[in-house]
Amino acid sequence: MPSKKKGGGNLWGGNDKKTRKNIKKLDSSPKPFYILIIVEICTFYGRFLDLSGFKQSRKVDKATTVVRRCRKATDLLKEKVGLPASINALFKIRRIVMKTTSRKIRTSFISAAALLFAAPFAAQAVTVDGQYIHDWNLENDFTMPMYRAGDSNPDFSGYEELSKAYLRYDSSTETAYVLVLDTEKRADISESPSDAWVKIYELGKSTLVDGSSVNDGDAPDFAWVTDDKGGVIGWEGSFLLPAGVYEGVEIHVNHGADTSSTGKSNAKGVDQTKTINTDDLLTVDDKPTLQVEFTEPLQPIDTLTPQACTNELKRQTLVAGQNTDVGFVCARVEDQDEDGNADTLVITYETDNGWNLDQTHLWVKNNEDPTLPANKKGNPKIGNFPYVSENVANNVKNVEIPLENFGKLHDMLCSGSGMALELNADLAAHASVLHDTLGQETAWAAGEQITAKGSWAMKTAIKFTCK
Repeated sequence: MPSKKKGGGNLWGGNDKKTRKNIKKLDSSPKPFYILIIVEICTFYGRFLDLSGFKQSRKVDKATTVVRRCRKATDLLKEKVGLPASINALFKIRRIVMKTTSRKIRTSFISAAALLFAAPFAAQAVTVDGQYIHDWNLENDFTMPMYRAGDSNPDFSGYEELSKAYLRYDSSTETAYVLVLDTEKRADISESPSDAWVKIYELGKSTLVDGSSVNDGDAPDFAWVTDDKGGVIGWEGSFLLPAGVYEGVEIHVNHGADTSSTGKSNAKGVDQTKTINTDDLLTVDDKPTLQVEFTEPLQPIDTLTPQACTNELKRQTLVAGQNTDVGFVCARVEDQDEDGNADTLVITYETDNGWNLDQTHLWVKNNEDPTLPANKKGNPKIGNFPYVSENVANNVKNVEIPLENFGKLHDMLCSGSGMALELNADLAAHASVLHDTLGQETAWAAGEQITAKGSWAMKTAIKFTCK
């Protein structure tokens, strides 16, 4: 075991001040922190390693002492540097650990690293108290960006993402939870109760929760989120909401003289409010499940009104004739044999504004179809795509692919036995679309051009994760 530094005090710190001081040394002096991070990982995911390797240290008399003090350090570590920085710290100290510790400690370190990369986050109940780091997972909870004046159009002169909104849902109590944070966690949120709120215009113009809501444990509840100096960096709240799909959602806060919103109807009459489906929200007490979404975010398209492809993270634009948005291509996973695990990838083509599908041709990279069918110049040969549908004569077409074609996704992503955070797969989705007055066009799911000097055919990518 590495000895503690002279004058360094107890490795764990006897109080918050000393622990904070130690955490500040993480980047410059990572050596004393490897035990902290190992146990932090175990407790964070509710899994405890065999602590027998730590008993040779006189600093730790009982495993319970380690865990108790680790919990304090865990909260401070996540607040100070966040989970991504903890991952970086593990890489930084790996060399030190491998060279200076016993075999048993090295084994524990490797096990802990595996848990960090593989163990999925399990949703828990949210306590509206402003202490968001105890309840929320900013990687997994449903996220919506919040823009100045609620305008997400990059051409807007004041365009800037000021905040983020996070949502979670408890289906047993039909309660939605919301967290709003300044994008950079700066203390510039206005502590104005009338400017911090959630509205769903489909349900009316009244706020569902706002800064004047009484925090008594029964929704609606509200609490300001502050940093360690007392500056307001956001707010947290809850409100009652039956399960379902809701249009006209707006989440709001003020940054000084600026308003920040997930989207509103602007002066030109363009509706940028959002749609949420409670099924898409991370649900309290849900076990982590396999999810799929597109790797590139998609800006809202005001001229299209999707009925099937409503989730912005799970869709890409279907572009006809290189510059006409005619619909979407979206992705989801289904548990068709109802055994509790997803078994089928469903790719949906959906057209709008009078366009209909005539043919679809789909290729998704997997173990069965690892290579995009193409000619010698690299242009795709759609006739050789593995999933072809003709004479569709509809504006919606579902294409199903067995998830087993991608390998053991559940083992890799959801079981905690693998090392993958996500699995990406290239996708090329082609369609022939028809319009009564505009005729027939070739369409592709938006992405990057497959061959720079070839046809305008495009490919994009999806990613599988466990949430």
